[in-house]
Amino acid sequence: MTLENDHADMKKSHKHVIMTGIGMFVTSGLCYWALQRMDIDTLRVVLSDVHLGWFGCGVLAIFASIAVQAFRWWLALPSSGKPSFGTLFHATVISSFFNNLLPALIGGDIYRGTRVAREVGVKETVQSLIVVRITNLWGAALLPMVFVAPHVELLMPTLWFRPLMLCSIAAWAGLFVVTISIQVLVRNEARWAEFRIAPLLRLLVHVTQDTRSFLTLMLSSWAFQATTITSFYCFMQSLELELPISTLGLLVPSILILTTLPFSFNGLGVRESAFMITLASWGISSERSFALSIVAYAGLLVTGLLGGILFVEHILRTRLFAPDSSS
Repeated sequence: MTLENDHADMKKSHKHVIMTGIGMFVTSGLCYWALQRMDIDTLRVVLSDVHLGWFGCGVLAIFASIAVQAFRWWLALPSSGKPSFGTLFHATVISSFFNNLLPALIGGDIYRGTRVAREVGVKETVQSLIVVRITNLWGAALLPMVFVAPHVELLMPTLWFRPLMLCSIAAWAGLFVVTISIQVLVRNEARWAEFRIAPLLRLLVHVTQDTRSFLTLMLSSWAFQATTITSFYCFMQSLELELPISTLGLLVPSILILTTLPFSFNGLGVRESAFMITLASWGISSERSFALSIVAYAGLLVTGLLGGILFVEHILRTRLFAPDSSS
């Protein structure tokens, strides 16, 4: 049994090393591609003119998005033993340290899970985090259909327009199907476990319990998208870039989905390349697009650093006030 466990641990370790290597390769490759297509001196001038007031507003918007994420997590947790919103917000701020400063795609979720698993239960905690992440990306996929109308003629010739629209249409169709399915399954509560349904739908039924809770969780994901779009608007203003809110509503959720895919180092390279390719349709230079991505990531680093400080403070406070087992 020990040999089997050692073999399983070795396979996990090898998989982690391979995924980390792929992430570093993709990130370095895309960053090299981006840097080759711009003038470094121009980029330096653009970054030197960042308006710190607007940058600070963008950071505040990121903290607002963290608060929304904590609230969405609170919605997804079961009623019994549910921690306070303050505890969840504290844990979510600290999770930004793991997500933005360390090379771990789900490090923040692992930390958040360990903070509340004892009170809520490991299974329920893991399920709530999965549902929050899924509905967050799902809500992002819904938005392009909402904001696409003013930009159809401009975006139609681009290569990424059709896949984006297909993804958004599929997201809306999935929302309709899942909402109806949950309603049907809840009405047959005594028999719903007998239905041969997809694991994801089974998980959504188990966590949300009814269509109202499911739709509330989905709509709250739009609140998260709104705060994220607001942060990017502030970062654009800090660089004196002008784009309509509808354009940001189309682009930001799409790029957010790309950066969460597990093939880069915290989205680096992917985010910069995506901004350069997409903003070129609006006549924005590569240097300014790259600068916007760098400034946005700097905002994430600020919140991550604060999360790291709170993490150290939490560890020290826990050890300081922990009961002495020797006494």
